Amino acid sequence: MKFSAEYYDGKTSESRSVHVFLEREDALLLQEEDGTLIARWEIAGIRDEHNPPDPGELFLSLADNNPVRLKVRRESAVRELRLICPKLNKSRPKGHNYHLKVVAGIAFAIFAGWVIMFQGIPALAVVVSGMIPTDIKRSIGDTVEEQITSNRVSIGVKGRCNDSVAEAALGRLIMDLDTVYLGEGDEPSPVPEIIVLNSKMKNAFALPGGKIIVLKGLIETAEHPNALAGVIAHEYMHAADGHPMRLYVSNIGAAAVLSLMFGDVSGGTVAAAMGQTLMGSSYSRDLELDADEGAIDLMNGAGFDVRPMANLFEKIASKDEGQGLWALLNSHPAMEERVNFIRNVTPTGSGRAFSDREWLSIKHMCDTKSDA
Repeated sequence: MKFSAEYYDGKTSESRSVHVFLEREDALLLQEEDGTLIARWEIAGIRDEHNPPDPGELFLSLADNNPVRLKVRRESAVRELRLICPKLNKSRPKGHNYHLKVVAGIAFAIFAGWVIMFQGIPALAVVVSGMIPTDIKRSIGDTVEEQITSNRVSIGVKGRCNDSVAEAALGRLIMDLDTVYLGEGDEPSPVPEIIVLNSKMKNAFALPGGKIIVLKGLIETAEHPNALAGVIAHEYMHAADGHPMRLYVSNIGAAAVLSLMFGDVSGGTVAAAMGQTLMGSSYSRDLELDADEGAIDLMNGAGFDVRPMANLFEKIASKDEGQGLWALLNSHPAMEERVNFIRNVTPTGSGRAFSDREWLSIKHMCDTKSDA
């Protein structure tokens, strides 16, 4: 068996294509395109991180303490791996520090109770969300993404939109925003990826862990490249400030916090409540205004005029787009204030976030067949 797959090294959000070979019947050899050996994965240790399983894709891992992942989409390879990997969908045995996690969870629950009693739920959400490791936040975000793309959250998604020119343009926008937000440092981007989904809703939102979801309806409504870029910059600031995770903790509560402490990020308490709870949630007025101010700073720093975003906000506000996190504008009284604030910004540049070719590709990236 020989096939190509997407390799994630666990250090960055980028993937690269690798060749995978079956060595006898007990291991997979992962090689660079030039033939350099990357790793040897024992068949018995391989697990699929998708929960529930995705019939058309495998997202393979080798061990709990190994962040490397291998995404397999080739139908024949998926089928054969399901046959030869004996523990593909089994839970891993609990490690030697499991009881320490239990003790830590109990201690944390006592601490959480103290914070609730003396500081209140919002303070608890800020404290807890800041203590959760990045890999767990991203696992939560991956679970939310899976719920959305499989239509467990009812926003009418018909699949993921793919276009190489559009995806490269969106990736470059994130790098432009990173340059402004992170400066010359080597810190990882707070936004590992932008995903465009085929849905008529006119929305965009950041997930726990930083991924930004953009829905086709928003792209169709945007009349100027900078309108879409401004919304992405707004969601970038939500991700950078940890707002999605804070909102999640605030609404799910202590039971989910304990699930996180025990590593339950893809099933049980977390998966059962995550998507639908966020559907009924919204950011506070202050957090929205903070994200608007941050987006303006990012756009100005990148030399892009942010004012077209105000026109997009007004167009969406004139239609009923629902409630909750998924509603780009929500329904609180700050809407008019936000539009006026953006409209009165003095831009520091007049650059366009995307070229004409890139903008055309983005506008039509959902026209072709997409992957669910």
